[in-house]
Amino acid sequence: MKPQPKKEIAIDWAGKNVNLIYFYASVDALEDMREFGTVESVSNYNQYRLEVDKRYDFDEVVKYIQEYNG
Repeated sequence: MKPQPKKEIAIDWAGKNVNLIYFYASVDALEDMREFGTVESVSNYNQYRLEVDKRYDFDEVVKYIQEYNG
């Protein structure tokens, strides 16, 4: 049986000092993240970079992603 993702989104790396979060996401979860800043695709399959909008608290966005349930 082919392994399947256990979550719709998972953080790969988060850097508060540069306001960036690298994450893997399903298409649905990706759309929800666009609300929090600029999202760009990076070289890996289903990996993205979010530059968090300064209006949002960085730690709150990280926590939201960690607890994301779609």
